[in-house]
Amino acid sequence: MQFHKWKYYVITTWLMFAFTFFVFSEEKQIDSIYAQDSSFKFNDTISLSKETKAHQEFLPLYITDSYYHDNEISHISFTDSFFLFYFKTSLLLKILILLILFFIISVVILFTIITLRRTFLAIKKKKEQKYIVKYSEIITDWIYEEQKDLNISFLKKELADKLCRDVFVKELLFLHSNLRGENKYRLYKLYEDLSLKTFAIKNLYSKYWHIVAKGLREIAQMNITVENKKIESLLNKKNIIIRTESRLAWIKLNPSDPFIFFNNPDVIITDWGLINTVAILKEYEIYPDFNQWLFNSNNNVVKYSLKMIGIFKQVEGIDNVIKLLDSLNEDIRKESIITLGKLENPEIILPLQKQFDKESTINKCEIIGALLPFSDISNLSLFKNALLNETDFNLRLFALKGLINLGDEGIKTLHSIEKNVDETTLKIIQFHINKK
Repeated sequence: MQFHKWKYYVITTWLMFAFTFFVFSEEKQIDSIYAQDSSFKFNDTISLSKETKAHQEFLPLYITDSYYHDNEISHISFTDSFFLFYFKTSLLLKILILLILFFIISVVILFTIITLRRTFLAIKKKKEQKYIVKYSEIITDWIYEEQKDLNISFLKKELADKLCRDVFVKELLFLHSNLRGENKYRLYKLYEDLSLKTFAIKNLYSKYWHIVAKGLREIAQMNITVENKKIESLLNKKNIIIRTESRLAWIKLNPSDPFIFFNNPDVIITDWGLINTVAILKEYEIYPDFNQWLFNSNNNVVKYSLKMIGIFKQVEGIDNVIKLLDSLNEDIRKESIITLGKLENPEIILPLQKQFDKESTINKCEIIGALLPFSDISNLSLFKNALLNETDFNLRLFALKGLINLGDEGIKTLHSIEKNVDETTLKIIQFHINKK
């Protein structure tokens, strides 16, 4: 718990303590007033005892019990006073006292835990820094064959300690990811000789998701294929981190069948997963034909495949993408339009022109955006009608840009329709024509 969160806890405790002390003082005053106004059995004896306190050498031989009673009261301890007050006070104050005690004990415990934790983390960080320097030197020397007398068995025993092992593996993986060829292989050989693969596999079976994710990354990087079945069981986990890391590991370790998780009808695919997948496909040059999943029963798979076709410019799938313009799902149609625009193939012009009037405003904007790069004169009537008849400002602006991109014919068309547009549109047209 951070200080700014528990400082209010301390303040609340002391406010409650102050309130209780105030009430306690008020009750003590009430008791003293009541004592002055009441007649007590030992009034005379108490006054006698007060006199004898001033002249203790003249104490009488016989003292009544009231003297001892008064003497005990005057010398009563704070603890006894507290308990006397607690047992004779009201229920509300008893509850307040218990709450204060609870809060005080809690604050002390929290403060102790935080202090111990910070001390532990400081010690751990200091050890980590020492191990980083030590192991980075060992690994670097091993790469350049300067560590010929490395005692593998001794190092293996040292790496039995979790902190040492974590630091060593982290340094090794960092260097491994930045090396190529023989040097990379030497690091893999060192990893194998130290039996570090065992610990990576063990991480896959941890009950903590971050340890599982760490194990998946390590297994993927070091190309450990012995746990494919376990990785496959993690492909559709609810935890987004485990799900993404397991899929990335599977793609890297199984390039012949990288998207086996598409077989799951309920597969979930996120934009974050898409970005990571694109990165790993490019890194390891794995380029499956996404055309095969365009008619999958899962709409998420279809949209994912469309995005991949656009990213990797898989023009061979253009016919199937055009067919998806007839899909009943608006999102799939939208993704198909965007993908066709990315393919930048003249074959898309006519299908998109025919599709324009059937689509929503958002998809119409995407169609014009897909047609803009071609500067095809056949788009002139579509752009003109959109500028004159559509009500959405952004759509009309797209159409205006389309006409300007057509060159002289487009400019001529804009001049011809200046009398048929509103004042705002006219100003925009004139601005873009002058800019052109």
